[in-house]
Amino acid sequence: ILLGTITNMDTNSQIAALKAARIQSWGRINQYRLKAVKKYAGQSILDVGCSTGSYVNRLNEMGFRAHGLDLLADEGWKTSAEQMMIAGSATELAIVADAVDTVICFEVLEHVPQPEKALAEIHRVCRGNLILTVPDCEMPAEMLRAGMVYAHWRDRTHCNFFTRKSLGEILSQNGYKVELVTHIN
Repeated sequence: ILLGTITNMDTNSQIAALKAARIQSWGRINQYRLKAVKKYAGQSILDVGCSTGSYVNRLNEMGFRAHGLDLLADEGWKTSAEQMMIAGSATELAIVADAVDTVICFEVLEHVPQPEKALAEIHRVCRGNLILTVPDCEMPAEMLRAGMVYAHWRDRTHCNFFTRKSLGEILSQNGYKVELVTHIN
């Protein structure tokens, strides 16, 4: 059941939908994600879908060289000491090839109408690891029988609904070797 899609929206409509859907949790640091970054990231990091820039700021405080990109510019970016965040699309990264050790992309691919294009761009600019999270859209049979769905199934800005299997497939098809898949939260 796909209750909402932005697949056929133009970029301006997509931006308007994302602005309307913006919730307080966007940009908040999740300790499980931060732990994964500390364990697997190289020194230079690009946060694709950086939202408020919280990870960029925290990672720079921790000694990493982090920069961020998001489709929506955020007011919080103005408080950053350097120009560490830019507005732009995950499908057209204005960054040279092999520019960063690690790309982090948290809760973004489900919003991107062309995830393959975003993954190709990330692959092009990253010389090391991609640390990625998406909502798990695997639906337990009990929920389906009861007519229940997770909240992310109702989010009109979600145009991709990944399961563990489908995420592994799209990553493999776009040149990635999946090292670890786990649930958080």
